[in-house]
Amino acid sequence: MARRNFEVKHLYVVNPGHANEKAYDNILKTVNVGDYRNPVELTVVRLGDKRGVIDYQGDEIVPAIYDDIAITTILKPCEKNLIKVTLDGKVGFLNLQGEELLPCEFESVLRVDHCRMAIVTNDKHSIKELNGVVEYGLSGEQTWRFILPMEYKQIIIRDDGFQISKRRNLWGFADLEGNEVVPCQYNKAFELTDKYNVLEVHREKNQTPAYDFCTQDGTVAIAGFKCERRNDKIVNNGEGHFSITRQDVIIDNFHIDFENGKYCIVYD
Repeated sequence: MARRNFEVKHLYVVNPGHANEKAYDNILKTVNVGDYRNPVELTVVRLGDKRGVIDYQGDEIVPAIYDDIAITTILKPCEKNLIKVTLDGKVGFLNLQGEELLPCEFESVLRVDHCRMAIVTNDKHSIKELNGVVEYGLSGEQTWRFILPMEYKQIIIRDDGFQISKRRNLWGFADLEGNEVVPCQYNKAFELTDKYNVLEVHREKNQTPAYDFCTQDGTVAIAGFKCERRNDKIVNNGEGHFSITRQDVIIDNFHIDFENGKYCIVYD
């Protein structure tokens, strides 16, 4: 890479004298997207008020047509690098080869810690903000698809599906295909065991809460379970086993069993 005199419009020339020579106004940031054994550097460049990306050999990966570019990492378990691009106020994603994974059609794209999924927002500055979930990086002409439509006030992505809220902070669940298996009618949605969701039934202030225990397909296994006191808490121990605590002291343990064709609570 050569630097020209300040009189010349473009200060930085990549691969000067070669067929793939490119000129840029500035070199903004270089990021190693490899590892210490196999370092791979990508560099964000500026041409006028637009941004692009070149590789460590100076070859253009992303043309300088975007308003902003960030080379970012999807968190564990993926550890996957992507190029986040912004154009006309809309956000999208490219892979490290510059191929479009998600078009610049969204007000905001929230990176999440699950491979190939992102929460997208229609208007991040509005009280009418709605969210959806897209899966990106698909093969063929269709590089992305909606899993959850833009209908939700809040979304939490989990290993087994989605915790969703449509209105008034009432929660439900959807599976990984976007099917709403538990309607958005619960005050709270607690941690999932590998068998049951625990959901607090909508209640008035100062009432003792009641809980529904739902299977992963949305079947209500136990409905309207209540603790003795309003401030007692249910602790999820996994495998369908639970504890009831009072001021952080365990006062009872129980598990859910399936006997004679129906679900029941068995105290340990």
